[in-house]
Amino acid sequence: REAVKEIFALGDEFWYDPVLIRGPIWRAIAILLKTIRSPQGSGPILPHIVTILGELNDKNWTFSPKQRRALRQGYQLAVDMLRGRDDMDIPKLDHGMNPRFDKEKARNVLRMRTKRLVVVLEGITDISNRYGIFRTCDALGIHEVWIVKSQEKKLKLTPEDPHTLSKNTERGLKVINFETADDLIRYARTTNYTIWVTSLRQGAVPLGHNMDGIREEDKIALVMGSESAGISDLMHEAADKAIYLPTYGFVESLNVNVATALVLGRLLDIFPSLRVGICEDEINQILNEWKDDGTVS
Repeated sequence: REAVKEIFALGDEFWYDPVLIRGPIWRAIAILLKTIRSPQGSGPILPHIVTILGELNDKNWTFSPKQRRALRQGYQLAVDMLRGRDDMDIPKLDHGMNPRFDKEKARNVLRMRTKRLVVVLEGITDISNRYGIFRTCDALGIHEVWIVKSQEKKLKLTPEDPHTLSKNTERGLKVINFETADDLIRYARTTNYTIWVTSLRQGAVPLGHNMDGIREEDKIALVMGSESAGISDLMHEAADKAIYLPTYGFVESLNVNVATALVLGRLLDIFPSLRVGICEDEINQILNEWKDDGTVS
């Protein structure tokens, strides 16, 4: 903490000096960004990292454009990690990075959202795909996204600002992180979700072909895997149904963001009963949570 104070004091004094800001000060900040992906980064220090990175994003220091992008991505990654922790409080995030909170607009949006259909991301490490899917879910009225922690050590970052892709829509979604696929499967069972996976394995049925009806109380957790590896064996074995999107060209697969949008759209067309708005009591609870943790403020 003392080192951070010294960095802030030095940066505030020489904010106009790109040699200092982009050199020794940035090297110190880079250590902080690396800490996020280390075992220590997921410990008690995480809320402090969120606060520090949020404040750094507000500084008018002469960072390079690439360093600015790295700061924004590191901040968002730390926030996403913190949202998945039940044992830590999210600090107030008032760093000019959140969309303006319009309570009535938010209430109307929530009335059109559904929790009967949730999206599960397994093994998707490309940050641009993740954030593209966040935007897709927001547009189609999906309120929850569940993410299985990738076995790979690092997320694949993109030179683009992921918020450009998502339009900050992830801040208005409920994102739940799970350490393992087994943890997610248990959660799905205890919350009465049936698991549907997208897969090209034997036994999968084309989406829309001889689809059985669903009951009014049915809830679906739709699992999307990476384009390269697909769904894990464990998730496939736990699936209640496996589906795939027929293709008619030379390729047999689609980018996962595109596939997610197409599958969600088809499911909501085939089963319009899945599009059930969130009840008013829960809407009020969500609005209070948004204001309390700064997610949309």
